[in-house]
Amino acid sequence: SGCARTQRLALSADASGLGHVQHAPRAVLPDGLAAPPGRCYALAMCTAPSPVIAFHGTTARFESFDTERGQLGSHFGTLEQARRILRAHRRGSPLILRCQLQILRPLRLQDFGTFSPIAVGPQLVELGICSEEPRTNADSKATIRLAGFDGVVYANEREGAGDSWIAFDPAQVFVLSWLQP
Repeated sequence: SGCARTQRLALSADASGLGHVQHAPRAVLPDGLAAPPGRCYALAMCTAPSPVIAFHGTTARFESFDTERGQLGSHFGTLEQARRILRAHRRGSPLILRCQLQILRPLRLQDFGTFSPIAVGPQLVELGICSEEPRTNADSKATIRLAGFDGVVYANEREGAGDSWIAFDPAQVFVLSWLQP
């Protein structure tokens, strides 16, 4: 059933103890950098700067983020991206949350306007993370987690320039302040 039978990336460690991904068709590097296939890549190169400060536009009121609701999880981005989200959803009282994210090992994916299995699955197969495309959002998230990633980062193509982040778990999100748009 989809990527439930995930093909794990082969990992090895060198004398320094850094893990290396082997047999990946393409390295997943920060900021969209590409690296040639067929080499080992330190997992440390996939770590995010900590902490990540990002914004979330909403008209809902809640105690904690429900990372099971959205596609892969809760999405965060630049202040301008949060404002654009609110302009698109004019119902309710708009609020922008300034958050600190604890996403330490993000997987960089491409933004195709959706993070449904139709968009994410082919990317996971191409990256060598799984051999079959996931069929559900839960399968996609589980597959990414099994590969050692704790979130997603992507160059936002829809709401404005800059990286956006997807948190998999509410414990990764700390609300620092509330802003009026």
